[in-house]
Amino acid sequence: HLKQVPGEKDLVLDPELMTLLNHFTTASFLKQNGVNKMYRLEATVLDSPCKNRIYLTRPSLPLMKIIVDQMKLDGKTAKADPSKAIARSYFLFAVPQMTACCESFLEQSAVFGDIMISEWQLDLVPLDSDLLSLEMPSIFTDLFLAQDRHSLRTIAQSINSLQALFGRIPYIAGLGKYSKMVKELLDVFCAHHP
Repeated sequence: HLKQVPGEKDLVLDPELMTLLNHFTTASFLKQNGVNKMYRLEATVLDSPCKNRIYLTRPSLPLMKIIVDQMKLDGKTAKADPSKAIARSYFLFAVPQMTACCESFLEQSAVFGDIMISEWQLDLVPLDSDLLSLEMPSIFTDLFLAQDRHSLRTIAQSINSLQALFGRIPYIAGLGKYSKMVKELLDVFCAHHP
């Protein structure tokens, strides 16, 4: 995904994704792919001369607000002192996918047209040679508190990816309504790609 953004770029990371990235990438790899500097996504001023800024984050309203605030601050700085103006391009990679709620927030904040939005379907992460993990730290909150089911699709796609590599899993068991929804999504994926 870094290659989609040409030239030097700053990478602003959701703190919850930072340790996850350490499992499959290195600082030298990021440098080779044009990353000038990495920042934690937090409510601070990013003072960088880089013309490209990539946000890699989960779709959450508090994080979207920080992004909007940083973009607007860049605009205010450019208006206040034109000599400091940088024609900056903004890119947002939502992990695993963008939600309608976050898109709507970006639209209402008047930055939707100024940021290129993409999704990074972070699938199963290899933690060891025989151990895969579906890192979704906010799944409980998403499902049971926010009633947001977007993560169920990610789970079904991950199981489908395993099946594509190793063959159809003959027996899948689960408990509860969300497990049933994942199984139904998986059946739909399998029907489209037998």
